[in-house]
Formats: sequence, C-alpha cells, structure tokens
Amino acid sequence: MKDLIPGTNLNILFQLAEATADSESKRQQIQWKYLDNNNWKSLRNGFEILLDDTDGLTTSGIINFSIPQNITKENTIMPKGLYWIKASISINSKICKRDHWNTYSSS
Repeated sequence: MKDLIPGTNLNILFQLAEATADSESKRQQIQWKYLDNNNWKSLRNGFEILLDDTDGLTTSGIINFSIPQNITKENTIMPKGLYWIKASISINSKICKRDHWNTYSSS
C-alpha cells in the first residue's frame, strides 16, 4: 500500500468468490503480519485486527486494521516505497478465492 499513514485505521474490503471455501475442512487460523525493517511482525486479533467481517476469509466482508506506528516502507525483501501486510495459514487449506479487494483508510 502506498499512501498508508502509520498509526491510523485501515479498512480492506475483501470481495471473495462465493461458495469456494472448503466448508468440510477444519478452519485454519489466518496469521496476519506487517513488514517492519525487513521483519514480518504479527497483527493480533483485538489489538491491530479490530474487526473481521470475513469470518477468516471464508466470505466477503471488511477487515479493519489498526496499523502499527512502526510499519516501514523502505524494506529490501519487498519492493520499496510500499507498506506491506500479508495473510498466511500454517497448512494447506482452501479458503475462498479472491475476486478483488479495495482499501479505505480512516483515522
């Protein structure tokens, strides 16, 4: 993300393809992280992850993040000049396929 202001809130609308999540598999916990001086640091539920209307990326919705002050954009492991947030799961799992997402910042 280019025009992010550290220390503010960020809403991301995840538009996911309906009926593409594997409802029969055990749901995996999504690990959200942000990049700080080439180190991926955790975003914690209830602290930096304020709201998740996507039910763990299984349905379309908004995730509201409180962006840490120490997020950096001059990293070398990802393209410079951008702030980075990533989502991952620990094992192979089928979550919804992404149609698109939009970001909306708020203070």
